[in-house]
Amino acid sequence: MTKSSNIESATADDLVSEDLYPIREVSRLTGVNPVTLRAWERRYGLLRPHRTESGHRLYSMTDVERVRSILDWIERGVAVSKVVSIIDRQPPARPVRSPDRPEVCATGSGELEDWAGRLDDALNRYDLNRLEQLHGQLCQQFPLATLMVDLWLPLLRRLQRQQGGQFAARLMFESFIISRLQRYASRTDPAQPVILMIVPEGQPSLAAAWMAGAVLANASTNLILLEAMPEYPQLLDIAGRSGCAALLLYSDRLLENELLQRTLPRAAMALDCPVGLLGDACDLQSDQVDALPMLSLGALGAQLPQRLASLLDASQPV
Repeated sequence: MTKSSNIESATADDLVSEDLYPIREVSRLTGVNPVTLRAWERRYGLLRPHRTESGHRLYSMTDVERVRSILDWIERGVAVSKVVSIIDRQPPARPVRSPDRPEVCATGSGELEDWAGRLDDALNRYDLNRLEQLHGQLCQQFPLATLMVDLWLPLLRRLQRQQGGQFAARLMFESFIISRLQRYASRTDPAQPVILMIVPEGQPSLAAAWMAGAVLANASTNLILLEAMPEYPQLLDIAGRSGCAALLLYSDRLLENELLQRTLPRAAMALDCPVGLLGDACDLQSDQVDALPMLSLGALGAQLPQRLASLLDASQPV
């Protein structure tokens, strides 16, 4: 991708129709210095700023959110040169009007966007009672998978990218949502299959893993979620004793080669149940995962229950 294909000329109409920011302001909002921003544009084609008639770069809030997304992937261990192929496969983020009040979800539902604003207000005020009230109302009005994919997860990702005062709001949100999802996922039905889900240490947030777990638990399964990776003998023992119908590994970071190339393939060969990978690692290491004897369920999305059903159906004897 060449430099000329990434740069648009900012006309007077452009400047009126949306807020545009100079590179120094983008640097302030994201913590990325201007030299790096220019390098991401020229060398990797990661950014596409507007240009004034005098040649100065101007960035929209969509560009600012893209920078934050780039930082998010880099923090997960992805090389800068690989980031563009990942984020360009994702749905485009809805443009954000203001750095002080970014939109949360990229859904077409204006109603969900209104709810996102209310959640923002509650978190900014650290109002736990209001957050609890909103959570209860949302659970009554929307399917669980819709809440996880279109509201809670985008909110979590944005809080992870924010700096400064948003850190406390992120901790509050993570603590709140994990406790509610743990309570939800603890419900059991002896007639339903057991799913053993393991989350290796070092994840950007355990909240995302619990969101995926709640979606699975809602898909007529009993969930056992371990927040650490046991040693291989203990892994086999836990899987055997639990009688799990599937073993899933959840990760939003790059998996270590020992785990990906040795432990998981060994488990897939030793266990009677299918082994699958879930989370952003499916995209981060797609080539390696495709070569292994296990199924990639992809990142958390609305199709996760169907992917799990396909995994379980494929393991049934003909």
